[in-house]
Amino acid sequence: GPDLPDFSKPTQGFEPRGTYIMKRVSTHQDTLKVAIREGELTCEYQTGTPKTGRSRRHSQNLPICDTVYYRKYSVVTVYESGGDLFNINDLKAICELEKRIVPATPELLYDQCGASLSLGAYIASIRNRSSCQDITRGDVSNAKHLLETCASAYFTRKMSAASTRDECIKNKDFIQNVFGLLVGIDFMRNTNILKTTLALSPRKYDVGFTRRIYEQRLSGDLPEQNGVKLVAFKFDHFKFDQFNRQLLIDAIFPALGLLMIAIILLIYTHSVLIMVLTLFSITTSIIIAYFIYHQIFRLTFFPFLNILTFVFLVGICADDAFVFNDIWSQAKLVIPNGSIIDWIEYTLNHAGLSMFVTSFTTSAAFYANVVSDITSIRLFGIFAGTSILIMYSLMITWFPAGVVFIEKLRQPRNIVAKTVEFRENRAVELETDEANPPPDGDQTPPNTDATSPKTVVEHTPDTGFPTATKPSHRSCPFKYYSVVRSKCSKFMSDIFGKWIPVSLRGYPIWLVAFVALGIGMACAVTVSPGLQRPKSSDFQLFASSHILEQYDLNYKDKFRLELTTENNFYVYVFFGIRAEDNGNYFDPKSFGDLHYDNSFDILRPAAQKWFFEDLCSDIRQQTFFGQNNSWNCFPEVFKQRCTSSMNWVLPLNKTQLDQCLKLYYDQQSCPTFSSARSSLYFQGDKIKGISVAIPTNIPLTNKYETVDGLWNSIEDFSSNVLDKAPEGIQNGWAISWLHFYALQENLGSSTITSLGVSLAFAFCVMLLTSMNWVISVYAIVTIVLTLATTTGALVLAGWELNILESIVISVAVGLSVDFTLHYGVAYIVSSKKGRVDQVKSALGHVGPAVTLAALTTFIAGVFMMFSTVLAYCQLGQFLTLVMAISWLFATFFFMSLCYFAGPVGHFGQINSTKCLSCKVVG
Repeated sequence: GPDLPDFSKPTQGFEPRGTYIMKRVSTHQDTLKVAIREGELTCEYQTGTPKTGRSRRHSQNLPICDTVYYRKYSVVTVYESGGDLFNINDLKAICELEKRIVPATPELLYDQCGASLSLGAYIASIRNRSSCQDITRGDVSNAKHLLETCASAYFTRKMSAASTRDECIKNKDFIQNVFGLLVGIDFMRNTNILKTTLALSPRKYDVGFTRRIYEQRLSGDLPEQNGVKLVAFKFDHFKFDQFNRQLLIDAIFPALGLLMIAIILLIYTHSVLIMVLTLFSITTSIIIAYFIYHQIFRLTFFPFLNILTFVFLVGICADDAFVFNDIWSQAKLVIPNGSIIDWIEYTLNHAGLSMFVTSFTTSAAFYANVVSDITSIRLFGIFAGTSILIMYSLMITWFPAGVVFIEKLRQPRNIVAKTVEFRENRAVELETDEANPPPDGDQTPPNTDATSPKTVVEHTPDTGFPTATKPSHRSCPFKYYSVVRSKCSKFMSDIFGKWIPVSLRGYPIWLVAFVALGIGMACAVTVSPGLQRPKSSDFQLFASSHILEQYDLNYKDKFRLELTTENNFYVYVFFGIRAEDNGNYFDPKSFGDLHYDNSFDILRPAAQKWFFEDLCSDIRQQTFFGQNNSWNCFPEVFKQRCTSSMNWVLPLNKTQLDQCLKLYYDQQSCPTFSSARSSLYFQGDKIKGISVAIPTNIPLTNKYETVDGLWNSIEDFSSNVLDKAPEGIQNGWAISWLHFYALQENLGSSTITSLGVSLAFAFCVMLLTSMNWVISVYAIVTIVLTLATTTGALVLAGWELNILESIVISVAVGLSVDFTLHYGVAYIVSSKKGRVDQVKSALGHVGPAVTLAALTTFIAGVFMMFSTVLAYCQLGQFLTLVMAISWLFATFFFMSLCYFAGPVGHFGQINSTKCLSCKVVG
């Protein structure tokens, strides 16, 4: 069987596949890297390329490590005090807190680095103090003065310039590391007050070590000393490891929601077995769907989003259970002398159609996510849609069979109850007759008519509990339970039998109010504030207040710790390599193989002239180009070394090119995708590809508008320059660090597409099942307004269009459609005449069941909002909103439409027989 899913990499699969941008991104960042790692390609670089060495220190008691350990392999802690931290007391407090939070662990220290780094520890290092606690006020003042003096040289990148002060050059490492690692971006640039600072403790990552820190120091009140407090924490991928664990721990909240639904179902149906059948249908659907997902569909990747299917199933299955049970009870009242076959036929005719419509429209809403280009969303749609179809098959086979089984158990018990009561009554009558004989000795024959009013027992309520035959023998809990249940039943009957029908007389008010609400919320989604694309490339896993989210959400962008050596985007131009993604789009690990452009030939004279002489000048004319001191145009450098130095002229032949490469290039490691270096890619002795790195004037950011402008500039460069390249070097393409932009760009289009498919399918299913176009149009209008209102409420609550939000909006159609379709089908199948009576009939038939279904799912959502896992919490918010809003729109807006202009008789009805017999004329 398939292995249990692993959610240790929850963001895996959160990228679009096969899109125009992602083909370039995946070639640049994935398939090219694999080809190099497997030895398919090698790279050769210019000799003498400067290499970053370790930071050296002299006469220091506290050794400072190579900065790579602090940037990539450290426990990161962030401290604040509410004031200026650049004072001796606060710096010592930070050192003390760091010792308490990150304990000494010799087995996890790097051989080359064991020193923690904070501002106080660094000052102690340059002042030759034995520890952070030994620094003096003079040490702190001198360090701050040094930073103030040299700040302008650092910010203008002139630390090595001749005009720079000697003290700045002498303390170059200290200045660069303090500004680059420990203090905020604004410090000494916009303010001289140090509001926030980092402490970095290099350690080998160990989940047990990190979890002990988290549980002992970070789970309760955060560490604080003398007003200095820890505000954020990060170490490697611990947030993802903790999420994998917390996802299971916080499953208690959906479980509590399920428990509440089970209790309400038990109270409403008065049957333990029906409750068990419902829970069984939910769990069995998940298990069977998981088997089909792996063994039949052969899908290997199981994203964590798939487990959210369980929450949706709970609400949908409870909805079907309430509706089926309600119609079953009504069947026994409508056909009091009928058989079980009559009752089940009546129930399936009424409830079965509603269950079919809601299940298929909801599953279609999930399956519509398959049109998304994002792997996780696609797989979620497949798993969730399959689960709902399986659940529907169980609810129309297993569930009715269980209800029939319960009824068969009740009938013998009812007969026994009648017999016992009859015998008890007869015994009392005989005793009375003997004590009081009739006058004149006239004996009245005993009444043996089984249908005597004394022996008639009303049909027992729909219950799975043993029924007491005499009220005097009932225990108090059951007596009060029956009273409460009776009053609740009467209350629901009054609501849907009297109050709501009366309120619908004011249908103009309802219609205007709900249309205005829907339009207003639609403006909130599309105009202001609008559904914004995500701004952070770090996927949020926990609530915003969680300590493990603080660094990514609030502090990461305030420091230079994780910035690349360049603060601006780079554009990469590739020749000889095709931008393709030929992997499995349902597997985020499969990107296929690297494909080459067979027409690429740098030895062609026209290709050499364009590449070596024209390309660099075209690059410098681009609006995105930004010159920096460390960049030289690769084709120009190549040309200079292979022509001027060798006294050759273009075009070079293969012998000349080979000789030039041997003289001036060494085989070294290929650059990473974020490197600022250009490269040649070799296969044997043949150049298979070339990449040219171009600096830009666009600052690194995740802001959609800025990156979108960069992408448009890249496209203009491609069409105006690269597409006009001569033979031999045609088919070049350009890309930048646009992985997150590709997701931002795709989320909007994929969500709209999925939404459109869901709405279209919902309309088609409603039309085919009701065979009435009027009701179908009313239903789709109601769903659109419900969707607009729900999404608008989420936007006003601060939601952005991220992965989970995209799924939620897409499946909102499926959840919004349920109540409206139940009412619509009940209206159509009603035997009443006249739209007012049909509305009353629909409300009476499915109103209580629809209300309880909404209530139970609403309660489940409330419980989930207490979770610290963001996916659970957001899903809880969504469920509470969509249940409340869809119930209000279905009950008051849709029913008002039917009350005002609902189809009567055969109006709007589609005659399927005529349609099938139509002949095409002409």
